[in-house]
Formats: sequence, structure tokens, C-alpha cells
Amino acid sequence: MKKILSYVIVFLSVFIIWNCEASAGRGGRICAYTDGRLSASFTIKSDDTVSRVSIKGEMDSKDETKINNQEPIKNWKADKEGIPFIGINYYESYNSCPPYAIFIDGYHHFEFYVSDSLSVGKFDALGGEHQGHAIMELVEYPSESEDSNGEVIVDSCSFYTNEKDCKQNDRFSCVWVESEYGDYCNVDNLQYVQCANAFDIPHQVPELTSFGINFLKIITPIILIVTSIITLVKALMASKEDEIKKATGTLKRRLIAAALVFFVIYIVQFVIMKVADSSETEDISTCLSCFINNDCQNNIYYKTNVGGTYTCRYLKNKVEFDCPENNE
Repeated sequence: MKKILSYVIVFLSVFIIWNCEASAGRGGRICAYTDGRLSASFTIKSDDTVSRVSIKGEMDSKDETKINNQEPIKNWKADKEGIPFIGINYYESYNSCPPYAIFIDGYHHFEFYVSDSLSVGKFDALGGEHQGHAIMELVEYPSESEDSNGEVIVDSCSFYTNEKDCKQNDRFSCVWVESEYGDYCNVDNLQYVQCANAFDIPHQVPELTSFGINFLKIITPIILIVTSIITLVKALMASKEDEIKKATGTLKRRLIAAALVFFVIYIVQFVIMKVADSSETEDISTCLSCFINNDCQNNIYYKTNVGGTYTCRYLKNKVEFDCPENNE
């Protein structure tokens, strides 16, 4: 009886230890990267191996190559010749995703690497030998975290970085939003514009104001010229010299006015576009450029509800900022 009890105790001890280790190793970490046009993501599994990288977007190359495929990480367990960086070593040392991802579009194949800040320049030089390449930075999603067992917790749609996962996930009702400023996953397709310290401006407002300004720039000269020509034609048909001279003078004045209207608006648009600082979303010139030229790529953002609290994220670079309503 004692032997049987001893065997049971040993068996239970081994089972508990094994189960704890297995629990600690369950789950994985998702690493997501973007450079604004190209996005990539992969999962680091419990055994420190990685899934194939999901890559989607448009490559900055001569033929604007569109990418939508799966690629392995070339330097996860072995370094690239001449570049001593190994992905798994970085992950085991810092328990985090490598901060950079490099995607190289070769002539007959694609290559994907990860890197730290010290080695990324060497991969950049390597990419110069090929048709095109992109250096993407790690996207730190606040919605990505881990529980006590190391399993990934997903608490918002913004966690998903590709259309398939966004639409087919079993946690949330998400929609995949395709935008000229970048694609993303969210609960809706609403987008907003920041103008200096003003937020939550519907993105249609700058589109309408820019259209109105361009409409005035074009239609005003046309109306001035057409009405003057009609007046001149009537004077010619009446064959009255005084009216012809008067209509001719009116036509000249209106041609000058039409040119002034067109070029004044054009010059104002051009100057504001050049003066606007793309790095300062709160700068008044950037705000004016958004509303006058519809150049809102640095001002447009969307909201994601995470646990009842909104988080705001710019579309262009996926950088987060504190939503104004959180401070009210």
C-alpha cells in the first residue's frame, strides 16, 4: 500500500511540475510592424519558434509592387552573413519583439529580417542591392498584453493587423477599414481630424472646405470671363461703337480679376502647403493646409474602444495619443 501511495505521489508531483511548465509556456507574443505603407506581423510561439510573417501593403519601388504574402524570418535562429544579429537571441535577452523589421524585394524572391537599432543600418545597405526594401518599426499596441500564463490577451479590434484576422476573429465584431492613409481594424470606419487643439472634426469637413476653395478658384474666373464675352457679343451684334468699347474694357478688367482670383488662391494654397510642418500636428499651418489643400495625412486619426476607454491613433504612423474626452 505504501509503495502504491509513493508511486501516486511521485506521479502527481511530476504531473504538477509538467503542467506548470506547460502553462507557463502556453500562448505567444504577436509582433507587428509598419512603415506607413507596408505592414507585417508574426507570432513568437511558446517554444520560441516563429510563424511565417504575414506581409501586406505596397512597396516603395519603381513599379509600386503590391505585397500580400507569407514569408519566413531569415535571421531568427541564424545570422545573415556579415550582420551578427539573431532574432531569438534578442527575444530571449529582452523578452520583447525586435524593434525593427526589414523586408527586401529581390528580383526573384522576397527576404524578411528582424533587427535592433545597432544592426538596422547594415540591413538598410543590404536592401540597396535589391529592387526595393522597407524598414518597418515595431508597433506597440496597448491592447496586446499577456495573462499570468503567458497567453496573449486581445481586448480591441486594433490588435489585428490583417483583413482576414480582423473579420474572422471570434472575440469582437470588427470591420477592416481601407484608407488612403493606411488600412486598419476597428469597430467602425469613422475617422476624425485634429486641427491645433481642436479634435473630433469629421474628416469630411476638410474635404468639403478644400473642394469649395478649389471650386471658387476655377468657377469664379470662368463666370467672369463668360459674362464678359456675352456682353461683348451683344455689343458687337448691336454694332454700337460705344457699347463695344465699354464691353471690351469690361472684358479686360474681368480677365485681370479672373487671373487675380485664380493665382491668389493658388499661391495661398502653395505657400501654406510648403510652410506646413508635417511633424507638428498642432501647428496652425498644418491645420490650414489640411482644410485648404485637404492635406490631412498627419492630422487624421481614429478611435478604438478598449475596455470602455477610448484610445486615439493617427492613421499615418499608428502613433497613439490620449483622446481628449478621457481628460474631461
